[in-house]
Amino acid sequence: VTAADASSEFSSFKNLINEKLDQIQSKINKQTKMQNLMFAIENVDLQDFDYYEKIEYNTGRIAEGSLLLRSVLFSFRQDCGRYMPKGILHCRGGPGSVNREIEIDASEWEKWREEFHETVVDRIHSLTGHRPRVVKQN
Repeated sequence: VTAADASSEFSSFKNLINEKLDQIQSKINKQTKMQNLMFAIENVDLQDFDYYEKIEYNTGRIAEGSLLLRSVLFSFRQDCGRYMPKGILHCRGGPGSVNREIEIDASEWEKWREEFHETVVDRIHSLTGHRPRVVKQN
């Protein structure tokens, strides 16, 4: 065995060890992510809020935020995203305060939707420690 052969074998062995370590680290990262998401799912009720979900032009319904958060977190467990509902925060006396037809200026609706999205992002961040990315639909 020459020094060159020994060096080549050592290099191959080193590469194999590094590949195995990378695989182990990847599995640990995946397991940690799943544990964090399960913790978040189990504690989602602590982040309760209601929102007005727009169904048609001027009609909608009051929906539970915890159900939306749980659905988003389960999507994350599957490494998927999720469409956000066309909703706004529910507040007394506000546009989403009753389950009836409402007339809202389009720019005002967009402002409330942004606040709704930010609330969802903040709640998920507080549960998982990570801020999810929100992408607008066309």
